[in-house]
Amino acid sequence: MAEHLTIQREGFVQDLLKGESQRTSYKNNYKCDKMTGKNIDEKACRLFANPKVRARYDHLRAKVIEKLEEETIITVKEVLKDYIEIKQACMEKVNVVEFDKETGKYETVATKLVDAQAALKANDSLGKYLNMFIDTVKSENTNKNVNLEVDSIEEADRIIAEFNKKDK
Repeated sequence: MAEHLTIQREGFVQDLLKGESQRTSYKNNYKCDKMTGKNIDEKACRLFANPKVRARYDHLRAKVIEKLEEETIITVKEVLKDYIEIKQACMEKVNVVEFDKETGKYETVATKLVDAQAALKANDSLGKYLNMFIDTVKSENTNKNVNLEVDSIEEADRIIAEFNKKDK
């Protein structure tokens, strides 16, 4: 069974859960008239590190998070599940059927994905959420400005080749 906190400690925890800083939570629940800000911060930090106080905070915070998850209209887990289902549905293969006038029957002439574009979009969205893609810019010779006026592509290639030799 969890041990009960003093009124001041419980108030400290409750204020933290309301979004107050440790300093403000401590000042709201303890007499601090003659204390410096540094002293208040140290005492608040020690109080929060107290195993009983921290256990109470963690317990109540978990309940708050659980309540928020219950009240959330849609969760990240549901969105990811939907993206995966969309991707799988769009990746299904279907037969492309055409009517053969000679035989008078429909024949399968090819297979294709239900919706390749939507499958790619779902994959892209999943990848972005999972931070699988990193935007990078590769830049070389950023400190070298060269203005070339040439008469042909061959001449430009020759000048660039010479420039690169000098650079090495």
